[in-house]
Amino acid sequence: MQANDWAAARTRLELCVSHYPSSSVARRLLGRAFAETGQVDRAEEELKMAVALEPRIAEHQADLGLFYLRHQRMPDGVQCLLDAFALDPTLRDRVRAVPHLFDALPDAERARLFGT
Repeated sequence: MQANDWAAARTRLELCVSHYPSSSVARRLLGRAFAETGQVDRAEEELKMAVALEPRIAEHQADLGLFYLRHQRMPDGVQCLLDAFALDPTLRDRVRAVPHLFDALPDAERARLFGT
């Protein structure tokens, strides 16, 4: 998606969250929209809320973990991804395929996440 698409999505998702504040999926998507539009603090807040609302949804854990990794918060990111992989082992291959992620990880974190 382009930046202006994320901004439009963010506006719609904010409306959705205002009507359905306990929707973990809406909060996760809103967090991603905030991240893509440069609102890092709001992004983290929404992604963490999604995990708090539905901690057993692996995709919520994975999105928060990827957010942390993109913002150089390795220990937090690795732990969230390990939690996601424990909930859904098939996520491991999908996360490994995220462009530039695998190569950017330090060796120790790569080994913890992917066993390589």
